[in-house]
Amino acid sequence: MKCPLCKLINPPEAQRCDCGFDFATQKLEKSYMRTPPRSGDRAAGNRDIAFGAFFLVAGAIATGITYSLAAQDGGAYTVTVGLFVVGAYRLIRGCVRLNK
Repeated sequence: MKCPLCKLINPPEAQRCDCGFDFATQKLEKSYMRTPPRSGDRAAGNRDIAFGAFFLVAGAIATGITYSLAAQDGGAYTVTVGLFVVGAYRLIRGCVRLNK
């Protein structure tokens, strides 16, 4: 049976098409298809990108400050690997969420 709305071929015993068209009532009901992404997913992606960028910049600033102090006075400096890793993770996760 071919759906008059989406033209999908359905089995003869189908009562409703995946697009939501009910063959018995000839009306559009709720679709069985996956719903589009919620707007909250987009907001969460943007938030992850913002936090990721913040952590990357904070890590670069903290590393730069400790390096400049070590260069002036001698001694060791700290590379803030944790901030870089968390920042990169959040940045990538935000991009993935936006591309869903």
